[in-house]
Amino acid sequence: MSEFLIIKSTEEQKEEGVEEPVDTAYVVDRDGMPMLKALFDVHSFRPEDVQVSVDDDLLTVKAEGLEDTECSIFRKTLIRRLDLPENADRRRMHSTYTSDGLLSIEMPFHLSPQRKPVLEGRSNIVPILQDADGRRFIRLNVPLGSEFTAEDVKVEVRGRRIAVSASYKAEVGEYGSEIAQREIRREFQLPDNVDIDRVTEDLTSEGQLRLEISLKTDAAFHCHISTEDIIGSSVSLNSDE
Repeated sequence: MSEFLIIKSTEEQKEEGVEEPVDTAYVVDRDGMPMLKALFDVHSFRPEDVQVSVDDDLLTVKAEGLEDTECSIFRKTLIRRLDLPENADRRRMHSTYTSDGLLSIEMPFHLSPQRKPVLEGRSNIVPILQDADGRRFIRLNVPLGSEFTAEDVKVEVRGRRIAVSASYKAEVGEYGSEIAQREIRREFQLPDNVDIDRVTEDLTSEGQLRLEISLKTDAAFHCHISTEDIIGSSVSLNSDE
């Protein structure tokens, strides 16, 4: 008895119409959070024959069982090893065994703390937004005041910092005998994953300066899975006369 296993990439399986590729891993979205998902075909084993372990950055799926034929019993072993990305949260790993013999393993990504924009010495939490085209960006609202016009406002990108300045002078009082002057300066420290070449600005009629800063596109996750299928020697059930 012999078995041959063909490992196909996620792209190849999807091209063949497979909705959830097996014996591979990829990143899915769960309520706006990235999730590492791996699917393994273990249909020829009972759930109690399958063991999952994690050692440092290596996830191992091992299944051992017996297969009974008309005249022999074969011991079979399946081993899958998956290199885990650095930010995968092993402590929150969740695995399920489906009725059609698929082992599904999921674990969220543990996102390392990012440096948040700072306004006047106070930390501010800025949500990540996404438009209809899938572009991810952050939006900063800087209150300036309705007395400023777009010509009064200057936005400069300095490395990982954005500097906002607004100033004007106006003659007031009887016969313009007095000069009114106002100046505002704000500076923001940006996280590392922003695209500083894609910054847009808009000053509303209420005096709110809106800055939209695109985020860099995340690189695709590539995983390596090694596979071993071991068919042990058979034991004959027939006795010679």
